[in-house]
Amino acid sequence: AALTGCLDVLAQHLVTLATLGAEGVPGAVTERLEDERPRVRAAALCCAARLNLAGDQTDRGFDRMAHDPDIEVRRNLAQALLDFAHDRLAFRCAVLLRDDDEDVRTGALRAAAAIRSAELLEEILQCFTVRGPRDEAGYALSALGDAAVPALGGIAADTEAPLSLRQRVPKLLATVDTDAAGAVLESLLSDPSEEIRFYAIRSLARITHEPGGYGEPSRALLMERIRAEVLQGHELQSLRRGLSSRDDPQRKSLLYEELGHRYRHVLERVFGLASMVEDPKMTAIIHWNLQSGDPRLKGNAVELIDTAFSRELSALAVPLVERRERTADLARAFPESGDRLREAVQSPVAAVLENADRWLRVCAAVGWPDQARRLDADLHAEVQTMLPLIEQILFLQSVPIFKELSGEELHFIAGITEEVSVPQGEIICQQGDPGDAMFLVLDGSVSVEVGGDEILRLGKSEVVGEMAVLDNLPRSADVVAAEDTELLRIDAQSFDELLQEKHQIVKGIFKVLSSRLRQSTARRVTDRGMEAVQSAES
Repeated sequence: AALTGCLDVLAQHLVTLATLGAEGVPGAVTERLEDERPRVRAAALCCAARLNLAGDQTDRGFDRMAHDPDIEVRRNLAQALLDFAHDRLAFRCAVLLRDDDEDVRTGALRAAAAIRSAELLEEILQCFTVRGPRDEAGYALSALGDAAVPALGGIAADTEAPLSLRQRVPKLLATVDTDAAGAVLESLLSDPSEEIRFYAIRSLARITHEPGGYGEPSRALLMERIRAEVLQGHELQSLRRGLSSRDDPQRKSLLYEELGHRYRHVLERVFGLASMVEDPKMTAIIHWNLQSGDPRLKGNAVELIDTAFSRELSALAVPLVERRERTADLARAFPESGDRLREAVQSPVAAVLENADRWLRVCAAVGWPDQARRLDADLHAEVQTMLPLIEQILFLQSVPIFKELSGEELHFIAGITEEVSVPQGEIICQQGDPGDAMFLVLDGSVSVEVGGDEILRLGKSEVVGEMAVLDNLPRSADVVAAEDTELLRIDAQSFDELLQEKHQIVKGIFKVLSSRLRQSTARRVTDRGMEAVQSAES
């Protein structure tokens, strides 16, 4: 520790020399260029480069360190680049951005974010799109400001790029917060992807509401986008009305529930856009009341829309949230989509199979395989191979912690599950173990024990071990199979990687956990109140 401290002092001394200028004392720098200690040598090289000292010797020294087979040497060089953070070091940093080691690239990206040179744009983009790590690359891109905006806009607009990559762009543009970034966000409001539109709306609202931030988008543009989102909401509700008229509720469940989730996402986007047209606090209150599930609060929300919003906006929003509009009235309000709205009610399955996105078509093909075979034989064949996965999705829908998630979101979770058979009496996990997985009970039951005493028995559709996975703390109890049991195992690392890419899943899970906490708090308050009453009576 003492040696490390001494090395840090020497390195910081060189940083100070570079900051103040070392004219007259070049030897204080050059004598360290061949230092055996990588930390000091890297600092001396960066100091010399910044002060234009010992050109050839410095170039050779950088080249040797940047290509040294010892990873620690290269990491020390990356740290020195961060410490000195000068544009004269940009092309040195570019070499490390191409390094094979992720830790070296991470250090180089942090240095790039501090250097803020447009010379590094292409290498940073390569890390963002291909090499990784994407989080650090994103920070470096946002640090470049307007220089990175055209490239970020190109990634977001590329519908062939991975969605997980594209959806990062609006959040990065919000951190840039310039007119150029705002213009790109405005263009993303009409993106075909619902997720991209959601993040673009949220980012644009953020920079619009911040004092001194991006100027407000035009009202005409926002109203145009609100109208388009409202129309999509009516189309989804029309499909649900068409499905609800069918006899067998089980056959429509996956598609019907998915349409409901899509409708709620439409409301999020509509009120996100409305917050840039009307008072953002009032808009948030209205949206919260609509989400509460309380009929009284929903009624209050409709009244607020009618009185607090402009006539133009309330005329669009009230029918959407009340969900009572007749198809004929909708066709008059949206003449360009009248035929599609009527077909949605009269032939909902055909409308989905012929016009909807891939996941909705999969949901329809699951419930109506014969119709799918007639209209899209390739889709029908694909769905038949997916049936085991679909069964897992239907099971996950019954798990309380996942109840707020759509079938499409559960599809990603089902893709990282593993079925495990555990005989009676076998220990599934032990108290104090790291939380490397959570388990869902498919069949059978498990006993949660502390000190050999059972404190809880969990059965089908219940989850165990989720807290250790979410908070990364050791397990708080033993879990033992109470009988022969079938489990779904979800690996913690895979789950964490999924949460980083799919933020709606995070939101859904924490909404359930928050609800549990509120209910627990309410029960505790009620119990204490009863105890106080009983104590007073006695």
